[in-house]
Amino acid sequence: MTPSSEAPGFGDLSREEKDLVDWFFIRLVNIYGTRFRTQFASEAQIVAAKVEWGDMICQHGREKLNTKLLHVKQSGHLDPDLKWPNIGYILGLTAGPSPTGMNTDAYLPHQPQLPDQSALERAKENGVSELSKMRESLRHASTECRKSTGDRRRRTVDRREIPSGSSQPVSAGSLTENPGQGVPEEPAAGERDYGGFW
Repeated sequence: MTPSSEAPGFGDLSREEKDLVDWFFIRLVNIYGTRFRTQFASEAQIVAAKVEWGDMICQHGREKLNTKLLHVKQSGHLDPDLKWPNIGYILGLTAGPSPTGMNTDAYLPHQPQLPDQSALERAKENGVSELSKMRESLRHASTECRKSTGDRRRRTVDRREIPSGSSQPVSAGSLTENPGQGVPEEPAAGERDYGGFW
């Protein structure tokens, strides 16, 4: 077989298919401009490309081809394979965001909706209320922590002050009556220990 007998003929396509192929190539000329004219320098090269790719172009239909060409226009500058008119690559592009054409919504970018103004106001009020509750809870926890720290100190002092040979601790009242027996004096306001919270 000779190479000319293997190649498809442009005459094998119907009038509608030829129009579709012509439309596709016109779009390529419009999108690529001088790059198209550089790659297909003569009319004979354009006709040869139409004959070669005509059947594959017709398999896609005008809508899908339009989507593919829109992708070339919008993001062709990001894809090095689309820098020049690459017909096979363009035909291989997916018609939508999904690589398989299935479940396209999963491939669309997330577009969050902003809440209305009343929802923002309610959220702000709830936030202020919850923040107030947290502050009160921390204040209460801090007070409880100070009390438990004081209780712990008193118990420590009580244990230290058990007279030798006695199993009973000295009462807190007897320690305060006899200063110097191990009960620390109340620290000044600036010297208080707040249990590490502040």
